[in-house]
Order: sequence, then C-alpha cells, then structure tokens
Amino acid sequence: MTASRLRLMLFLPVLILPAAFGIAFLETNSIEIRYCLIEDARLGGVLDGIRLALISDLHSGETGSRERLLAGILRDESPDMLMLAGDYASKKGNYGPVNELMEKVRCPLGVYAVLGNAEYAHPGRYCALCHERGSKKLKQSPGRHVLRNSVTILERKGNRLYIIGLDDPVTGRKDGRSARELREIAENLDPRIPKILLAHSPEIFDEAVRLGIDLVLCGHTHGGQLFFVPMLPWMKKSEPSLTYPAGFYQRGRTTMYVSRGIGVNVLPFRLGVRPEVAVIRFSGGAEGAGAGVKEEKRKTRFAGFDQERQMSAPLPKIRKPAPEPHPAGSGAIDLINFESEAAERDLDWECGKWFERNPFDTASQRKGLRAVLPPGPRATIRVIPALQDWSGHEYLNLEILSLCRSRLNFCLRIDDRPEPVYADRYENCRPLDPGMNRIAVPVGSIRSNDGSRKLDLEKISRIILSFPDEISKEVHLCRIRLEKSPAGLSAPAKTPGPE
Repeated sequence: MTASRLRLMLFLPVLILPAAFGIAFLETNSIEIRYCLIEDARLGGVLDGIRLALISDLHSGETGSRERLLAGILRDESPDMLMLAGDYASKKGNYGPVNELMEKVRCPLGVYAVLGNAEYAHPGRYCALCHERGSKKLKQSPGRHVLRNSVTILERKGNRLYIIGLDDPVTGRKDGRSARELREIAENLDPRIPKILLAHSPEIFDEAVRLGIDLVLCGHTHGGQLFFVPMLPWMKKSEPSLTYPAGFYQRGRTTMYVSRGIGVNVLPFRLGVRPEVAVIRFSGGAEGAGAGVKEEKRKTRFAGFDQERQMSAPLPKIRKPAPEPHPAGSGAIDLINFESEAAERDLDWECGKWFERNPFDTASQRKGLRAVLPPGPRATIRVIPALQDWSGHEYLNLEILSLCRSRLNFCLRIDDRPEPVYADRYENCRPLDPGMNRIAVPVGSIRSNDGSRKLDLEKISRIILSFPDEISKEVHLCRIRLEKSPAGLSAPAKTPGPE
C-alpha cells in the first residue's frame, strides 16, 4: 500500500464522521411535510376535498423547538382533520406538549387520538389526555376525541364515515387482544359505510385487511429511525412492525399509511429518516376500483437551535418530605402519607384507574387511598416509598379494605433495582377477603423470587400492589407502614411462577 493511499484511508473517517453527525443533527431537527392524495370512491364520498394531517411518536419531554415547529406547521397547513397515532411523551417527559397541541389546533372536522405503547410504559399519567385535571370528568373540548377501542361517526354531505380508534397493538400483540378488540368493533358496524382505523402500530394491518377497513393510519416504526434498520432481517423478527417501515401499503381494498413520526427513541438522533407530518388529501375515484394513492410533493422545515430546554429533557425531581415517625415511641413509619396531595400525584395514573384520598375511618377521619381499578393485569398501584432504607425495621404492615363482594387475588411486589426480572425481585401473592385485610411481611424474609439473594434493604425503590382478577374492583389502601411488630396476619408463603 502506498503512503498516499494509507494517508487517504486514515483521513476518510475524519471527513465522514463529522459529516454523518451534521446530517444526523439536521435530519433529527427537521420536519418534512409530505403531501399525498388518496382517490377512492367510498372515502371520497365523505371526504372529497378534505385535508387530513397525521402525526405520531412525538416522544416529547416538554415544549421545545420541534414542538413549536410542529405547531407552526399545523397552523400554516390548517388541516380539516388531525390524527394523532400515539407515543406522545418520553419516559421522563409529560403530556403537556400534546395536550397543548390538541387544545390549540383548530380542525373543523375534529382532532382524533389513540394511545401507543409508550403510554402504557410511561410512569406518569396519560389519563391527562382524557380527563380534566384532578377530576373523574372526561374532557369536553369540542372536536377532541381520544378513542380507546371505540368508534365515532363523522357525518358530512349527507354521508357517514366510521373513525375507529384502537389501543396500542404492540401491547396487545402477543395474546391477540388487539385483533379481537378490532373484530368486536368492526363486526357491529354497517359494511356499507367506509371506515378509517387509527392505531399506533402497523401490526394490525392483517386484521384490518380481513375486516375490509378502508384506510389504516398509524406510526410506531419511526421509519426505522436509521435508514438501514428496516433492511436488517433480524430486526424484522424482533420488531414485526418494521415489515411496514413507512409510507403507503395496499392489500385488497385496504390502504395503510405509516408515519415516520416526529421524535426519537432509544437513540437521540435520526439518520436518513426525517421526522414527518403527512398531509393527505381525498378525492373520489371510480366505483369498485379501490384506492389510488400518490405523493404530490414534499418540503422540509428546520427547527433551528433551541435556546430553551430540549425534547426529552427530564422533569424536575419532586422532593419528597421525610417520613414522620408515629408518636408514643412506636417506631412506626408510614411509607405513604395519605394526608398529603403528593400521595395521589406520584401514583401510576392510567385511564381506567381512579385514585382519591378519602377518610376510611369515620371516627378518626384518617385518610387512606381509594382506588378504582380496571379488570385484568393493569390493575396495579405503584408506590415510591417515602423511605428507601428499611434496614432496622421488623415488619412491613399493610391494611387493605376490599369493597368487592368476592375474594380478590392480590400480589405484593418489592423492587430494589430498576425493572428487575421476575426471578430477581420479591413477589408475594395471597387472596384478599371482602372487608379489611391486614398483612404483615417480616422485613428479614424479603428475598428474590428465586431465593438466591436478600433484597438490598437500604435501596428499596418501589412497591407494586396488583389485583389481576378480570373484574372491576374497588379497594381502600389504608396503611403501608414499617413497624416493630406485625399487624394482624403473618405473611403467607410465596406463590412462585412466571409473570
């Protein structure tokens, strides 16, 4: 090898890496507006001349340069309808940006939203999408529709259109729940009326084709986020949605559009896959010919340099007050202070759950936590204990009042590590009888489920109470307390088994 060729090989990475970083920065902080046309007799009968905007996967931390650019694009484009396909907040973010977007954007035919897998994984309260703050009351904003496995009807020019919103197909993939829920909705609809399905992930496409859905709108894939990801066969096996990375797909009479989304996930940048807003225009087509689709044009806008906090910036940490010991030298410490509003704020709020602090003892007026929980495995109460160092305490005592008429299954989980697997955490299951249940767990017995180690009692990070029965249930969490002596019953034997 000549010296000049060797110098060139050594110099190439110096040129290529800065160029790649520059391209990634520009593409991550730009938004491409993609203008498309769908010609279809069934959809055109209702939506002829209508412009629909589709966005997905904001993964916002708080309002930053991209959110402001997105709001500006929607203001300038003035779509007649806006579809939001899920994944609105980053893991440490909140739902302020998407709520602000839904409230400020004015679309004559409405704003429609569904939940994505990030909503189910989010430690915060995506319930804020649907409910008034601090209230059970659903938001009544005109034209705002958060569709949770439900359908609404749009009427225009004497014709009707079904708009179906499906909860996250990623979460419901393994057990086929999403496909069943879509079938249950679609089979009760008039087949003569056209249907649009709004769902987070394209994994629902096969079922939509079988049911004759006219148009599917979704996101989730980020287009791969890096241009080469959809080309990797092993990635498609682990992430089936990458079979449909971005753009239009057609089978039978069903057309699907997959958005590349706005934000980023896992990696903080994009490469070769710009964020996008799809603006879809509708017109009539030949009867029985199926939909014709084409891209009309594209343009790109750059978000610029944000002097304020960027997307995915962590929220300021809430400082928890130190737990107060009970009087009379009892040594008891409440792990949750139900007299404080923080007891509600820090819980895992989700739609279908409701928490409020209520007096459970009319004599003392001492407050507990009333929890109304949905059927199934999402019926959980996640608690960040006020005290993480449990060493030196003898018992974890719980008092739970069940208002159900029959026995409930109940599991207590304790973590000392972030997201431990089943074998590496403590889990204890038992039935709850109607009425008051007192449970005492010797702190010294808190071991991992596989028995290989004692949990680090100086670093207890989370408690999860689960009520997995397939019925709605209401319980009052009266006390979670560290004490010197057991309250009532001793802890039952563990029930091992997979999640």
